[in-house]
Amino acid sequence: MAWNMFEARASTIVTMAATTMGDDAIPNSNEKKTCILWQNEDHTVTLLDVPCSIEVAQQFEHGGERKLWSSPPLEQPYPSLEPKSEKAVAALKSQKAIAALVNPDTDINDLILHRILALALEEARDAIESNGDGPKAWCLPRSCYDDKQSSLQDGRPEKRHHISHKAGEGSNGASSPLPPSSVPSCQNGTGQGGATDSLPLSPFPLFKNLMGHTVTLSLPGSDIPAIVPVNSTHIQGEIISTLPILIQKAPQFPLIILDPPWPNRSARRAGNYHTSYGLSEISTLLSGIPIRSKLEKNGLVGVWITNKEIFRDLLLGKDGERGLFGEWGIELVEEWVWLKITATGEPMSPIDGTWRKPFEILLVGRKIPRAEISTDPCEVGSKSELDEVFDERKGGEEEEVGKSGEQPGVQPTPVKRRVIIAAPDMHSRKPNLMALFAPLLPSSLVLPHCLEIFARNLTAHSWAWGNEVLKFQRLEHWTECANTNQEAGNIE
Repeated sequence: MAWNMFEARASTIVTMAATTMGDDAIPNSNEKKTCILWQNEDHTVTLLDVPCSIEVAQQFEHGGERKLWSSPPLEQPYPSLEPKSEKAVAALKSQKAIAALVNPDTDINDLILHRILALALEEARDAIESNGDGPKAWCLPRSCYDDKQSSLQDGRPEKRHHISHKAGEGSNGASSPLPPSSVPSCQNGTGQGGATDSLPLSPFPLFKNLMGHTVTLSLPGSDIPAIVPVNSTHIQGEIISTLPILIQKAPQFPLIILDPPWPNRSARRAGNYHTSYGLSEISTLLSGIPIRSKLEKNGLVGVWITNKEIFRDLLLGKDGERGLFGEWGIELVEEWVWLKITATGEPMSPIDGTWRKPFEILLVGRKIPRAEISTDPCEVGSKSELDEVFDERKGGEEEEVGKSGEQPGVQPTPVKRRVIIAAPDMHSRKPNLMALFAPLLPSSLVLPHCLEIFARNLTAHSWAWGNEVLKFQRLEHWTECANTNQEAGNIE
């Protein structure tokens, strides 16, 4: 397997986290744990484990690591939804012909993307087979929900009806989930006395864990607290109403990730999670977020989009419009495609399927220095690692400008594609991508931190913002501490 700078840098970051917590901090298993199962040499294809990516991002201490309760990976692809009757096939061809007339490049771009995904999956499969890992190498063992906890999964029944949710299935010996009323309130503390480190919720939407280790946070109206990772900060509440808090309190970030509530009729009917109800509404909401002012020089922005072209156009612009990326002062530099697979490495649905796509896209933009003028952010090509990590932080360009007094001509940045292969977990969970972004962020003695907007999880040393930031941090979504018995004596 190709282990490279991504894994090495991520391990270094975790080690730094342990050392920055003080002399009494005890390194934990996360120093050796990684969510990256395989990666090719040029970092364009990564096999990732989704639950593990969220677990590693917590940076638990003292061997009291929890595992995230998850849904089992699909054993087989979803049944095909492709049209079968002659009438349906003819109607589909007619629709495609009309779409091709409106946007001639769409079919070509789709064909290129489908080919890239097929080749990436083939490359990963060849590596796994040559390494002798077998079919179970596509994801790590999971601690799985059982039928009694189905309400915690926040999944769409029609997509999970053929899955058996058995406790411990693929869980590598993990214990069964406890009923909510009996979930222990243990947490990873300092282990130096009887301090509970179970804190009441702040009356303000802003909360920052300054305890130097993981704590649990009591929530109003609930007997189930939430886990808050070391040095993590969250703003709980609707984006519009809590915007002044972010503006006043948040620093600049080298990385901002957004998972917007894109309009989705099926999700809205099912009532699974809040979504915006129209394109105009989500456009106004995103326009009001101060991405430009909260992003560091050469900082990165990642935005998850669905496979509807209209949302891509909203971000990147179309027909002469600059789009939200232009408003935010960023240019598209990379496109990360999450290819969703089964437990045996098959796409969850046909890659070239019409109605159900087995992938989601993360558009990655870079803050444009004031001296640059971007002309076309949508050119797809190949370049070095995020422009050789921003051309060594633009050092060469600044020297050139200083000598001549003139700004060099700026060419459009070719967009590089990366493929993330991962078996999905629950419907609304995204993988935590800090392990992939970390090598692309500026080198510094300070731990890399990011801002995640519309978050549903917390990340150590980072900020999260939204009305569901603690959704999957609640103890009911995590297994019991490995050292519960030992800690129970300390916290009571």
